[in-house]
Amino acid sequence: MRRTHSAARYVNIRSARATLRARKRDGMAALRAENDRLRDRERLRDDIVATVSHELRTPLTSIRALGELMLGSPDMDADQRDMFLRIVVAETERLTRLAEQVLDLTALDAGDGGWDDADIDIGALIVDVMAGMTGVFAERGIAVATHQPPCPAIVRVDADRLRQVLVNLLSNAVKFVPESEGRIDIALTLARQDVTVRVSDNGPGVPLEDRPHVFARFRQGGNAATRPPGKGLGLFISRRIIERAGGRMWLEAPPDQGACFGFSLPLAAGAGGAGRIDQ
Repeated sequence: MRRTHSAARYVNIRSARATLRARKRDGMAALRAENDRLRDRERLRDDIVATVSHELRTPLTSIRALGELMLGSPDMDADQRDMFLRIVVAETERLTRLAEQVLDLTALDAGDGGWDDADIDIGALIVDVMAGMTGVFAERGIAVATHQPPCPAIVRVDADRLRQVLVNLLSNAVKFVPESEGRIDIALTLARQDVTVRVSDNGPGVPLEDRPHVFARFRQGGNAATRPPGKGLGLFISRRIIERAGGRMWLEAPPDQGACFGFSLPLAAGAGGAGRIDQ
């Protein structure tokens, strides 16, 4: 009887030790994961500080130089003064965009995006965004075409965030298409469980070596001397917004020149596309 009791006690001790070892392993794994997360956030902070410092320098220098020129030349020609003022306005808009993107980036990274999800018709939102960018397209002489199914495509998402994604993708296309010969197509297709949006253009496309990093933050592809200005945040933020809404975003390589960015989102509950699929 005593031997049986001792054996049971020995088994219990071994079991307790095994449990403690497992808890220790789990605790160490959790601690390592938390340390990795903190290191990633610290690297992000350093990247933001370095990038913002660099990006702020050029527009601030330009604004100060032009301001000093106008201040020191009260008799400056009106046309030249207007040109300088337009440059100042453009540079302040650039600073505003940078500030907004950095705020978006930090909010997304902290998991605090201030979301206001609702059921919206993504097709109607596309029409609204396109209308708001009509002046941009006209200024560059860009031909724009949209393709949508006749029925609504309802998704549950923050409308302002989704608008931001669409504006980012369209603005990105505007920057790269040839002036007066540019073409941008935005196509919406509806399936049983989700909706897909593709924004394609006839620009130079994304170089093969840059494609794996196209959605990385603070990364811009192509030749630094010839590529349009930017911070390398728009696509990263857009993808994070889409993923937060339960979708995914990708880059396609069309058979001819140009780029095509696509994303898909799940249809809202009760809004399945059965019987109305765009093939």
